[in-house]
Amino acid sequence: MADFDNSDIVRLAFVQRYGTGTSIVNVVHVRLESGANIDFATFAVAAGEYGGYLYAPLAPVITNAQVADYIAVTNVTQGRVWGQANWLGYTGGNAATEALPPQVCLLCWGRTTLPRVQLRKYLGVFTEANMNSGIWAAAIVAAGVTWMGNHIAPWASTGGTTFKGGAYRDSDGRFTTAVSVASTQNPVIQRRRRVGTGT
Repeated sequence: MADFDNSDIVRLAFVQRYGTGTSIVNVVHVRLESGANIDFATFAVAAGEYGGYLYAPLAPVITNAQVADYIAVTNVTQGRVWGQANWLGYTGGNAATEALPPQVCLLCWGRTTLPRVQLRKYLGVFTEANMNSGIWAAAIVAAGVTWMGNHIAPWASTGGTTFKGGAYRDSDGRFTTAVSVASTQNPVIQRRRRVGTGT
C-alpha cells in the first residue's frame, strides 16, 4: 500500500491567515481518481497545486491582508494524518481596498442527488469594493460558482494525479459527488472567523 492510493478519500484543510490572529480555513474532501499510488512528498506537490488552482482566481478580490499559510493533509481512507503541504501558485489576496470583517463570507455550494447532502464553503475575506447595497457584487457571486465548479470537476496535477471533490460523511465513509453548483448574493456569517474567536 502506497501513502496515497487510487480511490482514497483525502481531507485537505486550506489554511490562510488574516491580519495577526485570525485563521481562514476551508476544508474539502477529494477522491483520488487515478495516477495515485504515490508517496506523501509527491502528493504534497499535487495538494499545493490544487490549492493554487482553486484560490488563484480569487486572489484579485481577496484582501491583501490575507496570506496563504499551509495545507493540512489527512488520508481519511487509511486513517493517517500526514502533516502540511505548501501552497503553490497562490500566496494570498491582492485587493488593496478596505477589508470586510473576516466573518462576512460568500456562501457557495454543490448539490448532490441525495436529500440534504451538499457541499458548502464559506469564502472570503473580501473587500468593501465587492459589495453593493448590502449584497455581493455579481463578479463575487460568479467567482463562488467558479470555485465550487472547479472543486467538483476532475482535476489533474502536473504529476498526473487526478482529484475529484465531493461531500464526505464520517459516520459511514460515504463520498458523494455533486451535480450542480450555486452561490448566494446575500452575505453570510461564519462566526468562528471573527477576530479573537480561535482558529
